Amino acid sequence: MVQTIRLDAVLGAASTRHLVTRATGRAVRSQVQSALGDEAAVTCLDFSCVGLVDFSGADEVVAQLLLATGTRPLVLRVAVHHLDAIEPVLQHHRLACVCIVEERPSLVGSADGDERAAWAAVVEAGPLTADALAAHLGWGVPRAAAVLDGLARRGVLRRLADGAAAALPVA
Repeated sequence: MVQTIRLDAVLGAASTRHLVTRATGRAVRSQVQSALGDEAAVTCLDFSCVGLVDFSGADEVVAQLLLATGTRPLVLRVAVHHLDAIEPVLQHHRLACVCIVEERPSLVGSADGDERAAWAAVVEAGPLTADALAAHLGWGVPRAAAVLDGLARRGVLRRLADGAAAALPVA
């Protein structure tokens, strides 16, 4: 299940289309946290009708929300220009999340080469076990298992009942 929260609706209460200033970001984050549903669900923050996002707004809404909710899966639907503020903030906090940019999922923020390769393989091929990922990328199984475990802990992949890692639903 995907819970979508449209940030333009949240910002509407502040009479602005822009996620700028720390105070605005804090107010938006507070409303988003109040709206969060089931912890097992994926939450999609829809920035598609938001105009500008500055570093303070991105820090308060994206980074602080990720830090507060731990491994809760969070997907951002953003425009390319939103990444100018969101990506550096995620990197600064050593966080990563899935962003839908121009209808394509991307892993944004702090992630090493192994994490990016494994994440892309799962998105491209569909759910993969550590054995299947190892075969797909030419890695050893322990390396593949460690990377998949790390991505699941970071909330950018989800684990299925059979232990395979799958991409987050983004509908």
